[in-house]
Amino acid sequence: MGRRFAELAFTPAVQEQQRRHGSRGSYERVERSSDLGDRLGEDEREFVEERDGFYMATGGEVVRSAVTVYAQTPTLSMTPANGMPGSTQSVAFTGQFTHFGASTLAVVSGQGVTLQNLTFGTNVSGLAKVVV
Repeated sequence: MGRRFAELAFTPAVQEQQRRHGSRGSYERVERSSDLGDRLGEDEREFVEERDGFYMATGGEVVRSAVTVYAQTPTLSMTPANGMPGSTQSVAFTGQFTHFGASTLAVVSGQGVTLQNLTFGTNVSGLAKVVV
């Protein structure tokens, strides 16, 4: 952790909690550091290079951020891939280089096409009813 993170995250209220829990002294040393800590080092570069993607998040009184980085373009396929007008299809979705979850927003385009009962079996697969 570098000084830039401390400057953003350690508000007066956070500093008070650090004092209360006995960690303020350690964090004050970070705040006095000449190292801004705003660049990836060799360890972080190696970590990222060895993966298809990673998730990084932080939170605090003021700072709340999440970043997901993928080395590949996310794709989505569905089976069956088509249906006749007036039909209801049970459809299986499979993603690659993606991550489905409770916050996934499904957007359907096409006149008269609706998506019902979308559920995720894993972070890369789901089931739904598609009404055409």
